[in-house]
This record gives sequence, C-alpha cells and structure tokens, in this order.
Amino acid sequence: MAAEPTIRRILILDDDYDYRRLLITHLKKSFPHAELVEYDPVARGVPGDDFDWSAYDVLLLDYYLSIHGLTGLDILQANRKNKMFPATLMLTAAGTEEIATKAIRAGVYDFIRKDQPHKHRLASAIQEAFRKHNQQRTRIQEITSQSRAFNKAVFYRTLELAGKSADEKALLLIQLDHPREMEDELGLVFLTNVLRHLSRVCLELLERATTNPSITRLSDTATAIIMDQNGSVETLSDRALQLCESLAAKPYVYQNRSYQYNVSMGIVPLSEVTGTAEHIISLARSACVIASGTPGSSYHIHGTRFSGAVSPGKAKPLLASIVESPPGDGPSVIPVAAIPPEIPLDKPPATESATVNGTADSKLKIVRQETPADQERETPSPQWTPMDRRISKRLEALVQDEAKLDESQLGKQALLIKKAFDENRIVQTFQPVISLFSDSATEAELYMISLQLVTTDGSILHNNVVMQAVETDAFRKFVDRWMLRESIARVINTRMRRTVFLLHLSEASLADSHLFDWLRKHFAGSRDHLPEHSIVPLIPAKGIPTRIKQAEALIHYLKKSYRFGFALHATGPTDDLYELTSKGLFDYLVIQQTKIPELQSLVPVKATGQTLLARLKQEGVRIIADGINDSAMLTEAINLGADYAVGPFVGDELTQLDESTNFESFEIT
Repeated sequence: MAAEPTIRRILILDDDYDYRRLLITHLKKSFPHAELVEYDPVARGVPGDDFDWSAYDVLLLDYYLSIHGLTGLDILQANRKNKMFPATLMLTAAGTEEIATKAIRAGVYDFIRKDQPHKHRLASAIQEAFRKHNQQRTRIQEITSQSRAFNKAVFYRTLELAGKSADEKALLLIQLDHPREMEDELGLVFLTNVLRHLSRVCLELLERATTNPSITRLSDTATAIIMDQNGSVETLSDRALQLCESLAAKPYVYQNRSYQYNVSMGIVPLSEVTGTAEHIISLARSACVIASGTPGSSYHIHGTRFSGAVSPGKAKPLLASIVESPPGDGPSVIPVAAIPPEIPLDKPPATESATVNGTADSKLKIVRQETPADQERETPSPQWTPMDRRISKRLEALVQDEAKLDESQLGKQALLIKKAFDENRIVQTFQPVISLFSDSATEAELYMISLQLVTTDGSILHNNVVMQAVETDAFRKFVDRWMLRESIARVINTRMRRTVFLLHLSEASLADSHLFDWLRKHFAGSRDHLPEHSIVPLIPAKGIPTRIKQAEALIHYLKKSYRFGFALHATGPTDDLYELTSKGLFDYLVIQQTKIPELQSLVPVKATGQTLLARLKQEGVRIIADGINDSAMLTEAINLGADYAVGPFVGDELTQLDESTNFESFEIT
C-alpha cells in the first residue's frame, strides 16, 4: 500500500507580522517536519504569474491584505485554473469577510477566525484541507486516465492531425440501427443510455487491446473513437468483428430485462485519407451505410473489401426480452424512460450468436445459420391489439413536434447552427452559482446552463454568438427542447448528489401548446426520477406580460407533473416584478447585482409597506445576484441580502462536470 502523502511545506500569506509569527509558533508543534514559509504581500507584492504555487502543500491566505483594491479572494480568482494551487484555508476577521469566505467555499476548504485562535482547531483544519485536496487531485487523475473522454474541440483537432502522425491510427464510428424505433417506444433518455452502454463496452475492449482509444459522442445515435491501428487492415477487421461479437454478447440490461440492439460500424484508416475532420467523419458515415446493408451488428472498412457482421438472431430489435440477470449485471446508471406496459416482450435472446467473418476475398461468411427447426420452435411474440394501434395512431396525430424544423425557412447561418446540432457539435456549458447562506452545506449545487458550438476545425463559438443566428420561433423551440432533454438526462444520470440546473426558456416556448405533449411523450417515465426543483427553467420577465395565461398554465403543469422549479430572469426595469412574482409561480429571481438596491428601495402599492425585496423573501423567492465580476461585488451582494451569486468572479463556465467523464454516466461530449 502506498504511503499517505504528508504535508511538507505550508505558506502563510498575511500582511500582519505578529499574526504570522503566532501561527508559526502554533504550527511548529503540530507539524514539526513541515517547512513553514512566511510571505508579506505588502513588502514583497502580490505573487505574480511566475510564482511557484506547486512548491506548497497548504496555503493560509489572509482575506484583508492591506493593499488597496485587492483581497485574498482576488488571489484565488487569479489562480482558479491553476491545477497545482495548494489546498487553501482563509484567515478572516468576524463579520462580512467571514460570510464572503463561506460564499466561495468551492475554492476554499475552510476559514479560520483571527479573533478566535485555537491551535488544535487550526491543525485539524489544515490536515483535513490537505486530505480533501489530495483526494480531489487523485480522483481527477483517475477519471482522466480511465475515461479517455475527449472534449469535442480537442477530438476534432486530434482527428485532423492523426493522419500526419507517425503512429497509424483509425477512426471508428458506431451508429445505432433503428434509433427512431427505440426513441418512439422507450423514450429519448433510454436511447441515450443504450448509446452510453455500447460505447462503454467498445471502449473497454479497445483499452484491453492497448489501442489507446479516445472517444466522443457525435450525435444522439452515434459515437466516434480514434484509436491506434496496431497492425494491418486485416488486424483492424478482426478487431471490428470482436467488437460486434462483444456487443451481441452484452445487451443493455435494466431491471432483469435485456434490451437487444444492433449497430453499424464505419472504420477509416487515417493513414490512407486526408482532409478536414468533417470530411473524414463523412467517410466513416458512408462506411456505416454500407455496413447497415447487412443484418445484425456489422462493420465496413473504408476503401477496402473488408466487411463483417454478427447475426441479430431472433430477438426483435429494441424490444425487451425477459432475462434472469444476477444483481449487479449491466451498468449502474438506471434508465429513466419508463417502459410502457403495452410494449410486447420478446423471448430471451439465444444463447448462441451467429457470426459473420470479413475477409479480403469474401464479404460475408456465415458461421451459423438459422434452421427450419429453429423457426418451428419460435414462439410468436404478443402483439398489440387493434385498440392499442388506434390509440397509438391517435397519439401520434396529437403530438405534432414543432421542434422538427423546416430547414427551407432557415437562413445561411441558422443552417450551419442546425447542422452543428445534427452532428452533436453543440455542447452544454455550466456556470457555477454559489450559495451565500450561512449554512450552505446541505444546499444543492446550482449551475446556470448555456451552450457553445464546436466548429469542424476545433474552434469555439459561445452562446451569445450562436443564439444570434437562432432567429425564428421554431428554431428557438428546437433549442429549448434540446436543452430540456439534455438537462433532464444529465440530472437523472448524476443522482449521486443534489444538482440544480437553471436553463433559459425562450418566449416562443411559453406559447407552445405542443410542449406539453412533447414532454409527455418523451419523459413520462422520468418524473419519478427527477428530484424536486432539479430542473429550473429561466423565464424572461419581458416576455411574460403578453403571454401571462400561457406562462401560468405551463408553469403549473411542469411544477405538478415534473416537479420543476422556475426562475424569473429580470433584465429590465424592476417596477413590474411585484405583479410577476406575487402569484407564487417563481422559486428564484435572477437579477443583476447592480439592480438589487432597487429591490431594497421599491415599495409596491399592494405590498402593505414592505419593500419588494422583503416581500420576495417572505414569499420564499431566492435572489440570485448575476454579473459578479470582483470580490467587492460579491461582498456587496451578500450585504444586500442575495441568496446566491453568479458571474466571472465566482467561476468560469465548465464544459464538463466531474461525474460526466466516467464510464457509467458517459457524458462524453
């Protein structure tokens, strides 16, 4: 067993000489083998960009540094991206500074009150911060090394450079067959879980084969892997056949039911092609189309005659078959789309699978075929009754999905954005929202969700640029539904901790009567898996007055049926906020920090002498201060009575959350 890491060096960054000496006296007894280093920011200046923070295991950082316009929070903010920054404890006086420290505890492990020194409390706090910091570093390293999940921008750049590499590499594109059947019968989230499962199976096999795989999700129904070729095209063909056999042997299992699926694989040896990432992916898609002409899970290698498949056997694709699976089989992530009771159950899958080998001389060589005796022994699956079919058709006619865009109505820029959605080059981003409560330990983690586009050359277009091209109501509804779908799936697949996602909902969706049916169709089975207020649509205040009845109906329905919370986004004057928040529709109010004083001073006529801020607090509406750019604004937000804060100073947008890079959640972007 490896020895536990020990604290070697502690840095004390404080402008008070006497307090530094007091700390050193205490710490020498608790950490006799550690080097204690003093740093006076007034005498030596603030540590610059070249300061070696990695030389220290723990930092004791003063909040008030006696430097005009600078606090310890600013030093933390400047180094928030530095992975080698030490475990930090903040030294504070009583009052506002203490509250401010609590507000940023995502970056500070603990705070020490200067007016209440206690050497045993200090020593234990340092040990605990060091322990947690090392655990976090180890976990990140393990996730990074095990998942090989690529940021999409990195993946595209890697793909374009792979053909120029001295190491021969190949692109493997795996496409689910018949995905729309799966979506219609089992829901969008179930479709995502099956893709996650098959991607995990492939990744594990390729890692065992030491192919150094790197993976990304290309769409709702396809995933792509860059891997070392490790030999000739014949070797690549054998490996593809092994993947097909592995997928056939490992159906998706949930609640003792086995869900069969087939895939088509397109493989491109990258040493044989040149061009952009988009062009290379199109070649892989073409190879998938060729492979899809063969029944079962199949593959085709671009530019060769190598193809192969594993027979699908008897089980109907995408329908459930009862299998007695021991506890623990299959992925631990529970799919959230309920299985409608009217879906017929097939017989258990055959214990033998027919395999098809690909060679240079023969595209298909059947190892085992179905016999007439097999056909006679097959028991027909239960069928839907005529009444079931009539109901199904009626529902299909009712659910008119306006999110299916008429691309002939889109402009040039909008078409490029739509293409990025189709190719899964749109990814969600997560802006941390910190709690300013005194007791925030039991609070959920909040994130404000936006999106960004990854171009085919690997560059990034941010949310404001993308949304400028989303000009029509139909396209705005499309984006809203994409955001809802991705967020709901993410909440359910990260159930290990309480997370709240705030996501923008456009004015167009407030008047979208078909949104009810779309949610019912795709997420009817998800409602029991959604924690209360885990999904919080952010409604623009300026769009509500003209759509008040539709907004009320939508909010009441989603609160009752899906336990959504709702936030009002106040971007204009505060005068109308009383009427909008007096109906009990909203749980949060998102407002610029500079506008909060107006809430303190405004006394609505109907508010019986209370200020608008006091009334909102009384009604249980939480205030989220937006636009926090520095420590002064954060401190002011706390003094003004805000409950949460968000902005550049609080934290950068993330493109992945911690859980999203492991196998089980497979949020491979």
